[in-house]
Amino acid sequence: MTELVEKAKAGNKNAFMDLIDTMKLQLYKTALVKLENEQDALDAVQEALYKAFSNIKNLRENRFFKTWLIRILINECYNIQQYKHRVVSLDNSLYQPEGQHENNCVETMDIQILTNKLDSIYKDIIDLRYNQDLKVEDIAIVLDIPVGTVKSRLNRAHKLLRDQLSTHNSINS
Repeated sequence: MTELVEKAKAGNKNAFMDLIDTMKLQLYKTALVKLENEQDALDAVQEALYKAFSNIKNLRENRFFKTWLIRILINECYNIQQYKHRVVSLDNSLYQPEGQHENNCVETMDIQILTNKLDSIYKDIIDLRYNQDLKVEDIAIVLDIPVGTVKSRLNRAHKLLRDQLSTHNSINS
């Protein structure tokens, strides 16, 4: 991988595309978890890849390419979220009667749905650890937080998921 990164830094577009081919599904899943919207996720990935290609010469350590690219993607997701908060949604789901949202997904609830209910700081940690298969140290680099914070958030996320799962199981029994 570091050889491909070196070629990409030298301006080789094919090397960059080879790097991206190994990660594109992971990038899309990360953006989808973060943004919860397919089109926004695709936009975030596209913009992140453009920024990565434009700035790959600034990458200091070739071995950190994956975490560097994920960090760019997460920043792009934050940018999209900030823009979306400024735009008022006219989605029909806003006008559904109270309680109808919960009834729609009771039968199809799984770990992914439970994960999506977590605060974004926990959802990001779970996504990076299990969907992206990053080590705790790499997550710390991506999120720019101490390793101890990653461990405590991961532990807290596990506890929250266990609590949600036990609540869900007791409701359905």
